[in-house]
Amino acid sequence: MPPADADPNSPPDPVVDLEAAIPSRDFLGLVTFEFAWRHRFCAVTVDDAHDLIVATEDTPPSVIARICERLPRECQLTHASDEAVCRLIARAYEKPRPT
Repeated sequence: MPPADADPNSPPDPVVDLEAAIPSRDFLGLVTFEFAWRHRFCAVTVDDAHDLIVATEDTPPSVIARICERLPRECQLTHASDEAVCRLIARAYEKPRPT
């Protein structure tokens, strides 16, 4: 249920499969793993013009705002569980292993 003060005309949170979503290259180039992990947020690419910021309810809004201002694509925000955000961050920053 949305908060009582939610704008009824605002679009709903986009639905994205976080296990298959493509991490935003712009976000990865801007935010270190340590910063993303500490603040529990990451971004995935929705399309050529939008990134989706995935954060926990505890992620400081000021941190999200500062990063969104610096990303070239328009950003939308959605909240996910701490576990889901941590899995997304780990997958986004995973380095390929040498063969």
